[in-house]
Amino acid sequence: MGNKVQYEVMNKHASKIKELVEKERYRNSEVFIDTAVNILLTWESEHPEDSIKIMQSMMPFTAEQEKFMTGFLKEDEREKHFGKGEQEKADEEYKKQKEHEISDHDHIRLQHNLDEALKYISQLEIKKPDCVYEYDGYPLLFRFYSRLFPVKIIITVLSNMLYEKKVTKIKYSDFRTEAYDISEEISNHLTEIEKTDNIPRNKKISTGLPKKGKDVEDVAKIAQSQKRYKDQYIGKLRKNRETKKEYAEGAPIALGLIYLFEENGEMFVSLTEKGKQFSLKHNPVISGNYKNNALTKEESDFILNELIPDLKLEKLFVDTVLRVVKNSSTKSKITDILDEEFLKTFKKFKDKNPKIVKDYELNNLKTLADEATKKRIVGWRVATMGRISELGIINWEINKRGESEYSLN
Repeated sequence: MGNKVQYEVMNKHASKIKELVEKERYRNSEVFIDTAVNILLTWESEHPEDSIKIMQSMMPFTAEQEKFMTGFLKEDEREKHFGKGEQEKADEEYKKQKEHEISDHDHIRLQHNLDEALKYISQLEIKKPDCVYEYDGYPLLFRFYSRLFPVKIIITVLSNMLYEKKVTKIKYSDFRTEAYDISEEISNHLTEIEKTDNIPRNKKISTGLPKKGKDVEDVAKIAQSQKRYKDQYIGKLRKNRETKKEYAEGAPIALGLIYLFEENGEMFVSLTEKGKQFSLKHNPVISGNYKNNALTKEESDFILNELIPDLKLEKLFVDTVLRVVKNSSTKSKITDILDEEFLKTFKKFKDKNPKIVKDYELNNLKTLADEATKKRIVGWRVATMGRISELGIINWEINKRGESEYSLN
């Protein structure tokens, strides 16, 4: 009892810690404080060099931290202890992407292959690889996955690569390059059409797709933007800071469409059974009919009935939207009603799934009067509404006041 240390976080420090937690740099304030104490105690121990191990657990570093490391440590030492930084990885991928951009007609090649590629995929025997990196089980789609049409493009590209090489798996790095390249090419065509036809933002199907950077832009920023899209819509590995276990994440992985796995020290991707079924559904836009809806009814039904139910909280949010839009007597300020209902839905989910909520640090939501709670709920609602309108389940309009209005299709 006599060794107990009394400490109260100062207000100026508390606000900064809260900000880092909201940015998801740390799971909660307790983890931050525990990490800070561990670093200093290790630094003051007989083996201060062990502080590096704690810093390794804090990766990935921010851009500012990486910049400091680059100037402070020699390259070989930095790579030995921390590996390549995120900016270095992004720069390397950018160079490879730039070499791949010699042709602007790769999506035309994909369109020519579609029929034969689908025949090949229809006969493909699906097997789960041995060393698969599993999805971490987060119960809903991240708000960054604002649309699902990009996922359809990704799966179609993978199917075409499998057909062209007559294989069952593709090197992960090659897949990232090809998938991004074709996504960008399709995006450029859609963007030109939408600009010419003066399509409003709520009707654009290029939303979520990568936009080609201008030559005058900062190369480092373009590289980071490309990497961010690839991580979100193609997939990446993420290490849990506490368990040190590596998980796969990204929209197609969360939806159960692809396997990301290791074989003989190299990373590969392949289709899951659901990925195969989704790839076999025809998409007019990818085929070149750029003025069609982003997804067909068949594709939307598959997403809604076969993919979304595997994400428990996502399914509840979709059901909440349908119920609210169907029963709402007013179109104005429906977003406020949705925010209230989203929070109620989450609280019911929390009561039934306390472990899931605790594991993914979702238990700090309070009321909509709380700024952090409001921010998270609005983020969930905006992303969900964007995806649902893309599926054609609801109609999204923007009135003269700039407010979103929804109705059932």
